[in-house]
Amino acid sequence: MITSHEARAAAVSRRIVAAELSAGEQYAMFAGLIRDAFGRLRTGLGQAHARCAAVDEQTWATYAADLDRGLDELHMEIARSAEHADERDLAQILRVHVTELELAGWRLQVSLPTAPQRLATE
Repeated sequence: MITSHEARAAAVSRRIVAAELSAGEQYAMFAGLIRDAFGRLRTGLGQAHARCAAVDEQTWATYAADLDRGLDELHMEIARSAEHADERDLAQILRVHVTELELAGWRLQVSLPTAPQRLATE
């Protein structure tokens, strides 16, 4: 039987992999940068979602919709940067957007009812 945490983690992973593959295929000249950035995102969100099973369904649904929007925005930024074939610009864009998406995942843990107690003791 698959747990809520496993189902959520798998859904996030599918979203990220699909976005990565799409961007990597469309902008093959930057495939290495894209692969590295999305790899960091998968790793970071994997850690951030360690307690995601405790997040209520509405909060999770809002987070997932925001993640989808963030991935779409990232794709548009990759496209804009690819038009200029500017690898340094793309690296910066990827770093900023991937960090933003990862931080949103970490914010889920802070929204949990037990977060203030955990944060006070850590």
